[in-house]
Amino acid sequence: MKRLAVLLVAACGSAPPPSFGTTPVATAASSACGISLAVYSAPDPLVRGPASIELVAKDTSTNMPRSDLAITMVPFMPAMGHGAATTPAVVDEGSGVYVADDVVMAMPGTWQLRTTIGGACSDSLVIDVDVQ
Repeated sequence: MKRLAVLLVAACGSAPPPSFGTTPVATAASSACGISLAVYSAPDPLVRGPASIELVAKDTSTNMPRSDLAITMVPFMPAMGHGAATTPAVVDEGSGVYVADDVVMAMPGTWQLRTTIGGACSDSLVIDVDVQ
């Protein structure tokens, strides 16, 4: 009976990975870092509530993935003058892919993903996304 309980806990303990859309919800570029960012969301389109955001970073001169970055992101809704209740952690997945889970945008409208890039370079970007 103990083995069955352990197996059930293990099987129920992990959620499936997010399924990102195939078309970016936004793009951004950093001339200071020489990168372009394609921004994907799950769900796609974005709806109010929790979401996952995927950033795909590529070198603008070679179009190769950039995995030498440290990225942070703070969601902010300028129309209401407030941010999200929590700050998501951005995880380097490798091959230029960075994922932030539990990005909570509680209201419909335009949100800013205030993004800071560190590591091999330094820059700050504001990426606008629309939430339904």
